[in-house]
Order: sequence, then C-alpha cells, then structure tokens
Amino acid sequence: GIELSRRYFEEYGVPMIKNGFSDIEDQLACGIVGEGSECLGCDDEISRDHDFAPGFTVWISRETDEKYGFRLMRAYESLPKVFMGVKLEERSYLGHTKFGVKIIPDFYASLTGLDRMPESAEEWFSIPDYALCCATNGEVFTDPCGEFSAWREHLRYLPENVRLKKLAAHLALCAQSGQYAYPRLLARRSDCGAYVCGGICESRDCGGLSPEPRAHAVL
Repeated sequence: GIELSRRYFEEYGVPMIKNGFSDIEDQLACGIVGEGSECLGCDDEISRDHDFAPGFTVWISRETDEKYGFRLMRAYESLPKVFMGVKLEERSYLGHTKFGVKIIPDFYASLTGLDRMPESAEEWFSIPDYALCCATNGEVFTDPCGEFSAWREHLRYLPENVRLKKLAAHLALCAQSGQYAYPRLLARRSDCGAYVCGGICESRDCGGLSPEPRAHAVL
C-alpha cells in the first residue's frame, strides 16, 4: 500500500524528478491519494487480489501541464513496471489510472464534482462523505509549493454548520435503526448490526473536526 508506493517513489520517482525536471521540482506534488484500500492504509492479504501495485501520482497545476505535462507522463511511463516482486498496473498516456500525472483541479473535481474548493453549505452537502475521504486520505510524499496540500487541508475540516447538520442526520439514522434493527440483531444474531454500527461510526466522524477516517469506506 502506502509504504510500497513510498519506497517506489524514493527509488524511482525522486531520481526521475532530479534528473529530468529539476527546474520545476518546486511545482510538483507527489504521493498516493484517492480511491482504494491502500490509500486508507487498510491493505491486507485479501485486499491485494486486485488493484495492488506500487506507484505514485504527480499532481501539477494547469499551467505546468501546458508546458511539461506530456514530458512528465512519458517519464512516468518509462519507470520500471516491476518493484519488489509486484507488477505495476497497466497504465495509459491518457491518465485513466490511479497513478501517473494529474492536474490538481481535475483530480479534486473527479472526487468532489468541483474544480475549486467548496464554499457554500450547499456545495459542502453535495459532496458525499466517501469523496471527502478519498480527497484527504493517503500520504503526500512531497509538495514544495503547497497547492495540492492546501486543497486537502480545506477539505479535511467541515464547516461547523455542516458538521452539526451531518451529525444530527447520522444520529437520527442511528436512533431509527436501533428501534427495530437492534432487537432483531439480538433475536437472530444476524449481521444487521453493521447497519447500526455504520451510522454510529459516521456520527463519530462528524463529532470531530476532520472527515477522516471515513469509517463507512472500510465497512
């Protein structure tokens, strides 16, 4: 997961940047963030049956992409495809993979539906909890200019009015579920308790300031 990708970045990503893109090194953010159990640090033997591979993402601004995007993609594609006995996933020049070169606003828009940071309460409510999780999980290995991390930091903390309304909604769901699901759980020893547990975990997340870790992404 994260450790494998970090070691791959240190072994191949750092030299790639130092040797070929030293003039824009301060414009490149690199790491592993987004969808997948490896971004949550939850990889185990079972979850490695698919989408388990070393790699990293290079996030750049739209201006940097116009001048260096294609060169960066070519350089990334030339990196070794086997690392520590693990074969890398198939990659595309078009970037339709988890790793590679991505434009910062486009990356966040693919998760939140917005190519800018959310501002109004309506915009915050329109972003699913799992998307906030995917936008703030994982690890950023390097981000000299701080642009990518600024987005993450903004999405990491819900506005207070949004947090309280989400908390109230999840608690209401817990109360409703508990009234009929919990007695049935006791009577049948079934797994419907996971439904109640999910609501409780969501409430726990909203009880704090940060939207991560989003428990439902793991359940």
